[in-house]
Amino acid sequence: MRHRKRGAGTELDGEIAIGHYFLPTLALELGAGYFKGKGTVASDATSARHQVDFNVVPIIFSAKALIPMGAVDPYGEAGIGAYFTNVDVADNLDSFGGNTTFGLHAGGGANCLLSDGHVVFFSENMDGTAWQLLGSMADNQVINNL
Repeated sequence: MRHRKRGAGTELDGEIAIGHYFLPTLALELGAGYFKGKGTVASDATSARHQVDFNVVPIIFSAKALIPMGAVDPYGEAGIGAYFTNVDVADNLDSFGGNTTFGLHAGGGANCLLSDGHVVFFSENMDGTAWQLLGSMADNQVINNL
């Protein structure tokens, strides 16, 4: 489970995925998740801001291509998904629910083997300062959120 602070406030989110490598460099993955959060939207007609609560359940199918390089394995992925969404607007003028959206997704990152033997995923959105601190030895810097 993660808690994010960017954009809309995410209260709870989590994902689970099951996959299989068909080759050392190619995998297929089926995943599902749950995301719940809050945000605000502005009405075009009145410029008033409204509180929005949302829930999303994504079901995704992805193909992943991996480049095994030893301690760092970069990869890219792409796939399709169905996103089951429920949105409630605080003023009830624009309330709707039960919408299903279909879409495509793409992303990338790297799986890194750390010196203590565990593997950590680093996304393409990782903070550059944290990435630089990972390359420093014996500098007594603490890296949060790995």
